[in-house]
Amino acid sequence: MKKLRLIFTLIILGFCRYNSAQIPNADFELWDPTDSFDVPSSWTVNNFGVANSKTYKQEDAYSGSYSVSLYMPTKNRIYLSTGFNIDYHPHVLNGWYHGFVLSIWDSLLVKVILYNNKISVDSGLWLFDQSSVSDWSPFVVDISQNSAVADSASISVQCIKNGFAATFISLYVDQLFFDDDSSIPSIESSQFNIFPNPASNVIYINSNTASLNNATISIKNNFGQTLVTKKTYTPNSSLNISSLSAGIYFLEIKNEETIIVRQFIKI
Repeated sequence: MKKLRLIFTLIILGFCRYNSAQIPNADFELWDPTDSFDVPSSWTVNNFGVANSKTYKQEDAYSGSYSVSLYMPTKNRIYLSTGFNIDYHPHVLNGWYHGFVLSIWDSLLVKVILYNNKISVDSGLWLFDQSSVSDWSPFVVDISQNSAVADSASISVQCIKNGFAATFISLYVDQLFFDDDSSIPSIESSQFNIFPNPASNVIYINSNTASLNNATISIKNNFGQTLVTKKTYTPNSSLNISSLSAGIYFLEIKNEETIIVRQFIKI
C-alpha cells in the first residue's frame, strides 16, 4: 500500500509543472543597502531588537554570486521572511543550506504557509536536526497536506537560540524553488536521466554531456547526509539503492565544473 501511495504521489507531481510563480529574489542575488546589516531585496528581517543578530550577504553560495546567512551569537531569534502571490498550490519547497547549531535547545528551520483570501490553507516545516553541516546540502519542505486552492504564500527562515552557551548559531540558505521549477539553472532533462523513477533496487544514470566526466556520484537524504557514494561517473552508471528506506532522495553528481542534483523516489 505504501508503494502505491508513493507512486501515486510521483504521478501527481509529474503532471504538475509549476513555472508560473516566482519566489522573489529566490537566489539572493539582489540586496538592499542598510545602515545596520544586509537585507536581501523583497525579504524582511526581524531580529527582535537584538543588534548583533543579523543577516549577511555571503559570497559562499551554492550557485550564483551570493547566498544569505542568518547569524545569532546570543540567546534570541531572527526571522528572514517574504510573502508573494501564487496561482496554484505547490507541494514542495526545495532549497540548499549549510549550518551550525550548538545544542538541542537551538533551532534552525524553514517554514512555508499557503493562503487563500488571507486564510491559511496549508503549511510545511523543515527542521535542521544536526549539529553541523559544512557542505551545501539540499532540503525539502513538504506542503502537500491537501490540494486546497492557494493565492499567496509566505516563506520564513528562522534561527532560534534558546541555549545559554556563549557561542553562535548560523544558517546559510540559497536557491529556493517550488516543485520542479524550470527556471532553476540545470542541465536539460534530455541530457540527463534517472531511471526507473520510482525505483526499488537499482537506479541508472544516463547523460550525453561531457561536463560530467570524472564526476563523483552521491545520494543524500533530506538532511544532507551522504548515504551512497560512487567515486567516478561514467555514461550509463548505476547505483544500488536496495539498502535505502522508502522515501525521497537526492542524487548529486559533482566535479570541478558542474554540480547537478536530481530528486528520485525509493519504493
